Order: sequence, then C-alpha cells, then structure tokens
Amino acid sequence: MRARLFAAVAPLLLAAVPATAQQKPATPPPTPAATPKPVAPKPAFAPAAVTPVVAPARRLRIELTGGVGTSVVDLSSWSGSSANDWSKLAYWGAGRIFFPLGTTLSVGAEVGYHYHFWYTSSSGYSWNYNYPVAATHVGAMLRVPLAGGFTADVGGAMHFFNTTRPGVLASLNYHIPIGRSVVIPIGVRADAIFTSPMVIPVVLNAGVGFSL
Repeated sequence: MRARLFAAVAPLLLAAVPATAQQKPATPPPTPAATPKPVAPKPAFAPAAVTPVVAPARRLRIELTGGVGTSVVDLSSWSGSSANDWSKLAYWGAGRIFFPLGTTLSVGAEVGYHYHFWYTSSSGYSWNYNYPVAATHVGAMLRVPLAGGFTADVGGAMHFFNTTRPGVLASLNYHIPIGRSVVIPIGVRADAIFTSPMVIPVVLNAGVGFSL
C-alpha cells in the first residue's frame, strides 16, 4: 500500500523540484537616495575688516600776530577842539593762546598793544601839542571753525589807556598750514572800544601759530 502511494507521488515531486529551483527571490525595492542638504554659496570674496578712523587729538595753539590798518574815530570830539594835524594809521601786536573746547571750538586769551592814532592841537598860543593814543589790552575770545580753513573769532577785551575801557572784538582769519604743527594765520580784525567818543580800529593782520 505504501509502495503504491510513494510510486504515485514520486513523479509529482520530481516535477516540482525543477520548478522550485527556477524561482528567483523577489528583488527588494530600491532604497530612495538621501536628499542632499542645501549648501550656502560661498561669497566671491570676504570683506576686509574695517578699521575705525580716529580723529587726531586737538592740541593747544599759541599764536603771535601783528597788523596795520586805520582807526575810525571823531577827532574833534576826542580832542575837544579842532586838530591841526593827525594820522589815523593804526598798528598792533598780540600774543594769544587757544585751548580746545569740545570737538570743534576753541577758547583763547590774548595780551597785546594797540596804537590807534595821533593828532596835534594848539593851546591858543603858538605851541602845538602832539597826542598819541595807544593802549595795552587783555582779552578773551571764542574761535569758531568755518569752511575751507577759515575761522571766526568773537570776544571782548579791557583796554588800558589812562583809564580802563571795555571793548568787543571780531575777526575773520584764514589759516595756511606749514607742516604738521605750524600755521600762518592771516585776516582782518575790528575792535569796538567804548571810549568817549568810541574808537574802532580795523586792521589787517598776519602771524604764526604753533600747535603744542
């Protein structure tokens, strides 16, 4: 009985073995490729480090200045009589020092001598008297920078005649640099001196300045 059953099944087993050998295992699905991360583009060049510009320190300045001009004055009122002769030629000289104030302004002090005019007058006789009018002065001023190397000075002073008289001043200057520490200031200046009558010397001036 078993022999017959084996004889019947054997041909079926022999036929199934080749079919089984020909089957291939299923190919696994391809693994999806990883998506690359975006890379930031590199700049064509790296900007150079910017060094901050530091303004040079402002320094103390000493100036020596002199000039020549004319004085505006009513000679008849000044002399109390008619002047026989006169000259309103004025000249002056001064030394001053300026200290930096803030980032642009400067404050200064000045000592100087100012010759204003002279005149002659008679006393009713044949004698003529010559009267020179001059004074030393001390003053203070504020210097304001303008465009193109110009500055303006404004301030006040005390003028020492036979009596002391106050006054105000204003000047416009142009500074010519000579090297790093030397300048040549040139300009025009006017003082209003509160005498009776008022004296207003107007002078052209030039000098030399040193930065320390």
